[in-house]
Amino acid sequence: MSFQEEHALETYKSLMLYGSTGLKFVLAANGAAAIAVMTFLGHFVAAENSDLPDLRQPLALFVVGVFVGGLAIASAYFTQLNLYNESLAFDDSPRPRHVMWLRLSMALILLGMSLFAAGSLWAVSILN
Repeated sequence: MSFQEEHALETYKSLMLYGSTGLKFVLAANGAAAIAVMTFLGHFVAAENSDLPDLRQPLALFVVGVFVGGLAIASAYFTQLNLYNESLAFDDSPRPRHVMWLRLSMALILLGMSLFAAGSLWAVSILN
């Protein structure tokens, strides 16, 4: 294997790792935040505290963030499926289809991160 082929393979592997890490972040951050908000509210209810903060909107953003993370996983799968088909020449379209799925995956990951940031900032503003 030539240096350029080996370099291309290692670059591809590192890109896969970064993409996978982005997906894990979106799912873990939004999922953990949703659980934390529900636990926090549960303590208020258990203590029968009448000053229950309204965290429905931030919680909704975190739940949507988890859903978006699931969509990103599905689009990442379709990216890889299309790359596989292109490499075996099953897909002879003039424009590679995997590019659309790749862009969708990246957009969904960025949206999931944005939902986490928005939900966090909203919750902090409510609790101040």
